[in-house]
Amino acid sequence: MRIKEIDIARGFTVFIMPGVHALMLYGNNAARTSWLGMIFGFLAEGPGAPLFMFLMGTSFYFSKRKNLLPVLKRAAGLLTVAYLLNFLKFALLQLFHVLPGDFIKDYGISKGNKGVWELLLTGDILQFATIALVVLGLINKIKWRYAISLSLIFIIVIISPITTGFEANYLLDLFTAEHGLVFFPVFPWLVYPLAGFCSIYLLKKKNGFWVCFYCGIMLLGISFFLSQLYDIPLTENFYRSRPVATTYHLGVVLMWLWLCHIAIKIIEPGMICKLFYWLSKNILSIYIIQWPIVCWLLPVAGYRVNDIIQTAIWMMFVSFLSFMIMYLYEWLIKKELKYAQR
Repeated sequence: MRIKEIDIARGFTVFIMPGVHALMLYGNNAARTSWLGMIFGFLAEGPGAPLFMFLMGTSFYFSKRKNLLPVLKRAAGLLTVAYLLNFLKFALLQLFHVLPGDFIKDYGISKGNKGVWELLLTGDILQFATIALVVLGLINKIKWRYAISLSLIFIIVIISPITTGFEANYLLDLFTAEHGLVFFPVFPWLVYPLAGFCSIYLLKKKNGFWVCFYCGIMLLGISFFLSQLYDIPLTENFYRSRPVATTYHLGVVLMWLWLCHIAIKIIEPGMICKLFYWLSKNILSIYIIQWPIVCWLLPVAGYRVNDIIQTAIWMMFVSFLSFMIMYLYEWLIKKELKYAQR
């Protein structure tokens, strides 16, 4: 069973992903605070990383490997890829002393081999996805899986401000880190894949996306009300958001899914839809391809030194190169298969 709205939503996330990372690392302050920066900033923090992890939860339902042993094997493979990617995108550059000095300063990276080790152990989204996958595999074995998932969502939203910042060791940092190179701690990010896992119960129903709309409106209303009442910014500290901000991001994700549903109803299927379907199918591969490209171009593009025009050009170039490498890889595989069948 395929749900077109999920493919479109996931494909769009992949479409903006290389550009978001290029803007984040190449654009100067003026570019990052410009209209371009605000648009891509919203997309990254709404239908970007939170949606990326939300859809991981929905995808788990369709996976053929939902038994615990295959899930653990898949998680081990994903974790291996996560640290290999850390080596390729940052640690390798530090090993050859080509990372820009301002980048090292901004992220508090040590000099020499210690810095290589710190970058190798960066806690990025794939490290978090590995933990989330194991959690989903365990929950899926429980009878009241959806009720337990909803309960965990509520608990995580509430306790995340308490756990955040409690540093003891690297493993615990992946769950609660306040400082260091851990960008997606389990608290509060586990909310999104758990919500995606629960959402499949609704999305299979005829009016499921309208339920997403009403839930999204409710969550956005609650978050805006509490934000004004307690003077809490909704976009503050994105990676370690407080309950109001987490609720806001979850509301945006649900509303975005509803918008994808409306778009499919209104717009005739065409090349854009086919592109998004293709990107959705290759989400992990493109994620792995685009990060080394973005990072290896840092010595050439410069770290946060480009104006809005230069940044936009770099964003388009990085996106085109990432997608083209994926396309050529698929083309070569198909050619190899045809040759082998002769």
